[in-house]
Amino acid sequence: MLRHASGLYLLASGYEGFEDVEPRPGSAMRVIGLLRSLHRHVVVDCGHVLEPAVKEAWESSDQVVVVTTLSLPVIRRTRRLLEALKVAHFPGSKIAVVVNRYGNDQKDLLVETENMLGVQAAGLIPNDYGTANEAVNHGKPLTMMAPRTSLGRWFVQGADRLIGDRTAASGAASERGQDKKGSLLGRCFASLGLEAKGKPSIV
Repeated sequence: MLRHASGLYLLASGYEGFEDVEPRPGSAMRVIGLLRSLHRHVVVDCGHVLEPAVKEAWESSDQVVVVTTLSLPVIRRTRRLLEALKVAHFPGSKIAVVVNRYGNDQKDLLVETENMLGVQAAGLIPNDYGTANEAVNHGKPLTMMAPRTSLGRWFVQGADRLIGDRTAASGAASERGQDKKGSLLGRCFASLGLEAKGKPSIV
């Protein structure tokens, strides 16, 4: 695992798409189980292909965050993904839909999309591709590169409210927003570190 200066650890897949690789059944679940024993929070980027490893990640997750945009092809894929999650018997209460690259002129389209998907967006990430791309190219969190931009502020505030701390027994403290130290992004952006050990939460 690679350790970022912010305190986060990264386990890269190493797959670049040039070879035909199919993980053995159960391997993703075993890796996630090991990570859960080492870290309080584990975040899995599943991509957009519904392969067996992705379904294993679902089964190991406490919450699934579906990121979409308001373009018609992506909305259709999002609808099919939500249907697949429903078929997999994943609880709707543990699924959050987040709209990326959202502009204030898309309010009517957002309402239509929510009606089509049958869910209300849990978060709206502002459209600021230039800032996001610069942060990626420099390998630094948005909260360090551009903390005062609308995009940087969202990752400090909006994402923290979205994820919170789902490891609490009742979850009440997280929902009231009173337990900032207990939330993943609250801790990460407050101290630029991630607490290890303890009961894990997978997103």
